[in-house]
Amino acid sequence: MFRQLLSYMWLPTWWIILLFACLILVMPAGVFAVRSGEISLSAEMSAAQRAVAAKHPDIRIKNPDYLAENFVSDEFWHYYHYSRDFDASMKFVRTFRIGGYYYANARTKHVDDCFHNSLENGAEQVVIMGAGFDSRAYRFGKDLDSVKFFELDHPATSLRKQELIKEILGEIPGNVTFVPIDFNAWKFEDALRKAGYDSKKITCFIWESGSMYTSKEAVDRTFRFIFSQSAKASSVIFDYIPEPALKGGSSQYRGARRIAFRMSLAGEPLLSSLPEDVKVVEDYLNNRGLEVLSNVGQKELTRMYLIGSDGKVDGMPSNYYRITHARVPAP
Repeated sequence: MFRQLLSYMWLPTWWIILLFACLILVMPAGVFAVRSGEISLSAEMSAAQRAVAAKHPDIRIKNPDYLAENFVSDEFWHYYHYSRDFDASMKFVRTFRIGGYYYANARTKHVDDCFHNSLENGAEQVVIMGAGFDSRAYRFGKDLDSVKFFELDHPATSLRKQELIKEILGEIPGNVTFVPIDFNAWKFEDALRKAGYDSKKITCFIWESGSMYTSKEAVDRTFRFIFSQSAKASSVIFDYIPEPALKGGSSQYRGARRIAFRMSLAGEPLLSSLPEDVKVVEDYLNNRGLEVLSNVGQKELTRMYLIGSDGKVDGMPSNYYRITHARVPAP
């Protein structure tokens, strides 16, 4: 029932408020609570968006995650407005201008580019924080047998992913270790070390669609851990939401307040942000020992990844996300 209700998340905010207000009057207390053991809605939503984009006929636009569709449940396809049918999905995306779809597509490509840059610069292990249904360990696995992957996520999502990987590949690759964790509830550092993490190795940390769901204190702790507990030249790739977008006080970031409201209903509230000024973000990371290699937003992502073979823009990604690549200064 709850997922059926959330399938209307694309509606204008006031429609959703009215809908839920009416339902609350007739439904028992606790009906909207996310049940213990449920997989992450945001993880499945992101996988669905990548799965749709992977069907794009234009190779310049096409998403590289050919495994994404395997992670999306029949229930999701049934209740949400994305579909296994590319044309049907794009009709929905274009009609309602779903910037999150275009952002998810561009983000995959940009994080892939930063990821390969880290590997070229000597990364020997990869830590994927809030891994969800990230497929990099499997898409690139044959070329990265010597690279160790640690996938950190909530237990329910992690367990479901392990089941699906076994269905897709027959077995979990030997260089992948799953680390069940709740970033906000307890320190992830101890669990990571127990899983075999080596702080002396150059490491690529990927934090895709994760920092905004993590408390401000945990975000700060994570950056300090990367600086102090990984080798020189290690790097972190993460996206974030600017402060005005999270607070909902700026008309510049249309749709951000609606997304925050909907994710709260889904039991995944947006908890933190970084300053709007890119230079201030750079200073923030510098103060935690990291140097910024790149920081891109809507305009850069569109130019790099969303212009088709015909020279036309496929669509505009949401403007309330930015992606940063930073590293521990090399010697």
